[in-house]
Amino acid sequence: MSNNTTLNLRLFPVTVNLLKLMVIAGAFLNFINIFLWYYDVDNYFVSFLAGNGWLVWCFMLICVYALKFKPYYKMCLYYTFIIGNIDIFDYLFGIPLSADALFFTEIGISILFAIMITYSVYRNRIQSIENVNDTVKNVTLLTLKIIPIIISLIIATRNFLFIYYLGGESPLYSFVAGTSVLTVIFMYSASIVFRFCTYHRVFILFLAIDCLLNIYDWYFILPESFILPIQYTLVLITVIMFIISYIHVKRNKKTAQATA
Repeated sequence: MSNNTTLNLRLFPVTVNLLKLMVIAGAFLNFINIFLWYYDVDNYFVSFLAGNGWLVWCFMLICVYALKFKPYYKMCLYYTFIIGNIDIFDYLFGIPLSADALFFTEIGISILFAIMITYSVYRNRIQSIENVNDTVKNVTLLTLKIIPIIISLIIATRNFLFIYYLGGESPLYSFVAGTSVLTVIFMYSASIVFRFCTYHRVFILFLAIDCLLNIYDWYFILPESFILPIQYTLVLITVIMFIISYIHVKRNKKTAQATA
């Protein structure tokens, strides 16, 4: 990937605002999800719009700290993480509480965070990226580069295991590497802002395709005869993307060494 970190200043404010939107939408939709779950209402739109796995949550947290957002953005992220992981823990192991008790526990946590967020609104302001130290900036850029690639690899692994009936349908893949529409849009915008190479954006477009296929399958149901060919195609596309990216990186290194 390109190491050029010169900013695309026209898109930078848009990308920052997208990150803000992701953080706030994630917290708000997780709060709405509490009621949808309690009243047994279809809540999949929450997942495809702003639901994310642990990798994306860590990625967002790094960006929020790197850009020195106001404390309430960080609180929104922590709230999303806590509520989301209560649901994950309940799904995997079962929480020994009744549905009512779990519902009011999550509502209590929501009220507590709402009070803290309201209080912190009046404190601190977002700072310019120029005030971020080089270490934090480099970690953020590295995270922006590798997260789409890691998630693509995990999706390809899931698809491969699904083809051979080895557990590809496990929800753990979504818990770890789940992405959403807002996340994909932000990643693509950030890739342009930091002037990463085209191959980096190909991985993000792959995530967008996978996300859209999941949405379509949930609401309209893909024909069963289409599922395996789609899985084979996605695995093949991933392998080709990694091969082309490897060749591109290797060629860039040789060029850099030749001009050094």
